[in-house]
Amino acid sequence: MSILFTFNGLTVISTPTYPAPKSVDFSVTDFVAAATNPFTGSQQLTDWQNSLVSISVQLPPMTRKNGGDDWSSFLMQARGSLNAFLIGDPAGAVPKGSNLGSPQVNGASQTGYQLATKGWTASKTGVLKRGDWIQLIYRLHKVLDDVDSDSSGHATLAIYPPIRETPADGQAIVTTNAKGLFRLVNNTNKYSINVASIYGVDFDCREAY
Repeated sequence: MSILFTFNGLTVISTPTYPAPKSVDFSVTDFVAAATNPFTGSQQLTDWQNSLVSISVQLPPMTRKNGGDDWSSFLMQARGSLNAFLIGDPAGAVPKGSNLGSPQVNGASQTGYQLATKGWTASKTGVLKRGDWIQLIYRLHKVLDDVDSDSSGHATLAIYPPIRETPADGQAIVTTNAKGLFRLVNNTNKYSINVASIYGVDFDCREAY
């Protein structure tokens, strides 16, 4: 493991590749404030236009040589929530859509839960499918609706969570093995070693921004 790069003040470290997680549980948090009238029960809602993705990772049983040392060292190198790392959905590495073309951001200054794109093969149905993942810069986003390209190879994606950093026009969009920047939730993390010298490692992380 080593430092890969820095991004927006974040030090990004490498993540062990073996063994792959046994389970990856996603949690989504939306920042919506609710004020409830104590007399009628009616609510006034304020949408702060932000959401957060968190992931709980559980590794399979490992020996010291086959992953135990690598993953336990990773927990230490992360230094709690200080350093970031790239992680994605191992079951969603390959999109369900046809993924035809070379997708890019279509237009600068984009924000929010929609992303205008270009570079798809023209007039194709289902270039991406609902639930596919994309990587925009170093951010992981889920596509919320099926995506068709128009006659110019353009398409608008409904995505979650919202855009973190405004991408440049022409920014490449990663559609295979998409990953995003995450950091550990806790500054105290642990791993176990049982009487058979089998390592157990699990951790919780959230988007790093």
